[in-house]
Amino acid sequence: MLSRVVSCCVFLAFCLPGLVCAQDARLAKGEVVIKTTEIKGEDIPKVVAKAVIKAPMEKVWALIEKCENYEKTMLNLKSAKELSRKGNAVRCATVIDLPWPMSDLTAVTDAVHTIKPGQSYQRSWKLVKGDFDFNNGSWKLTPF
Repeated sequence: MLSRVVSCCVFLAFCLPGLVCAQDARLAKGEVVIKTTEIKGEDIPKVVAKAVIKAPMEKVWALIEKCENYEKTMLNLKSAKELSRKGNAVRCATVIDLPWPMSDLTAVTDAVHTIKPGQSYQRSWKLVKGDFDFNNGSWKLTPF
């Protein structure tokens, strides 16, 4: 059984104490803002979700940049293992725990980390192999 993962870009913004950005009142109120965009020739749209996390970017990045942390932070993830790391390129293997009678889903992804200290931290990944037809996306941390 082949499965498909929605292309997803998640931008996690961070509040500095005492600052409220009037330009996006929904984020300032704690809402998660989700936007979908149709992709020509695809049945699943691109999804962009934005949220504010009241924590330093560096602390959240420490969770995102190491795939072995995903077992602690992502629901239904049975295992996650870093297979290799060369500079800013990281290969990870994951197993998603599905309920019986379905089989677990596996994926090996290649990610590129782009870090601009104080400005942004980004992890962009693409599927190498696994039970999915498609699994590409990114997480981007920026100040709010």
